[in-house]
Formats: sequence, C-alpha cells, structure tokens
Amino acid sequence: MDWLTDPLVLARFVHIAACVMAAGTATFAVLAAGPAAATGDLRRRWRLVVAACAAIAALSGLGWLAITAANIVGTSLAEACLHGGLWSVAADTQFGRLAVMRVAIALLLILPGWNDRLRAALALVLIVLIAPAGHAGAQAGAWGWLHLAADAAHLVAAACWLGALPALAMLLAASYRDPAGLGASAVRATARFSWLGIACVAALIATGAINSWFLLSGPGDLVTTVYGRVLALKLGLFAA
Repeated sequence: MDWLTDPLVLARFVHIAACVMAAGTATFAVLAAGPAAATGDLRRRWRLVVAACAAIAALSGLGWLAITAANIVGTSLAEACLHGGLWSVAADTQFGRLAVMRVAIALLLILPGWNDRLRAALALVLIVLIAPAGHAGAQAGAWGWLHLAADAAHLVAAACWLGALPALAMLLAASYRDPAGLGASAVRATARFSWLGIACVAALIATGAINSWFLLSGPGDLVTTVYGRVLALKLGLFAA
C-alpha cells in the first residue's frame, strides 16, 4: 500500500480531482442549471469553486511535473527544480509540454471575466489534456488514437457527472432556503442533470470497456494486477 503515500500518486490524484471538479462545476452551469438558476449569488459561488479548483490544479500540476522530472533526471526534487532538470523535462518531453499546457489553462480559469460557455470549454480542454499523460498517450497508430479518444471521453464523462455533483448540491441547498425563487429552477436543473447523468454513465461504460480491452490481458488480471484490483473496486462502486 506504499502507493497511498507516494508523493507522485498524491499529486496526480489531487490534480485529476481538481480538474474533474472544475470541469464538472463549469459544465453544470451551462448544461443543467440554465439561466434562471445560474444567476446572482449561486453563479458567483460556482465561479469561485471553479477558480479554487483551477488554482489547486495548477499547483498540483506543477508538483506532478516536478516530481516526475526528479524521477527522470535521477536527482532530488530540489536539485531538479534548481539546476535545470525541471525545465528540460517541461520543454523536451511530451509529458512536460502537456503539463505546462494544463497549468497554463488552469491559471486562465482563475481569471475573472469569462462567460459560462467559455469557462466550461476551457475546463473541458483541461480535463481532456490529462488523457495523453496516461497509457493512451504512449500508444502509436490507429489503435493508439482510439485508446486516447476513449480515455479522453472517459474523463469528460466522469467530470460532467461526478464532478458536477457539488454544484448540484449547492443548487439544491439554495432552493431549499429559497423555494419560491429557485424551487422551479432546481426541479428543471435536476431533470436535465438526470438525462446528462444517463448519457455520462453510458459513455463511462463504453469507454471503460475500451480501456479495459487495451490494458487487461484477461479477466484474471482483475485480481492478479494492481490496476485490475483498482478497476474491480471501481466497478463495484459504479454498480452500487
């Protein structure tokens, strides 16, 4: 269980979670909430959530890059940051360039002034750029592109569904406090989110099956490999 305390794993987890929540909150405001619910105080709170998650994504993305650079160069984290290893990895590797792009987009999301649609588009680009940093990004040819597309769609579906749940909870709480002003909007938003959730679940099943086909050699891998056991746990939670 050493991976639970591995700084690289923790940096990746925080980064992906922050990107998922930023994208989910931003897309919820556009696809589910509608103009009636996405106004006033609630809209400002969603923007703050996106900005806070984007800030966390930028910091954890830098941490992920720095730790990876230290591992590649074979030196300490401080040495990699101070003596060029970090900059070499950032400029000369696909992983480094993707990491820099994600950090830059996260910083852009912190800035005020974006309308809801542009904010959601930026947040979705942020989540999509995680896919090439995984197994799919290292596979060449047409199968590699299929794997990459499935991985990106998997991340987008997870963001639009699970990442949007905090925004939905905020809307429901606000409608509870102000049923006359937001009750009807909350009902409509919940109905829209239900349909969005169905679409996301279907996408997760389809893309998850494609990813498993690429990464597992057979059903036995679900119990004999770390990836398979984590996948089995995800399937159990998904079924519940």
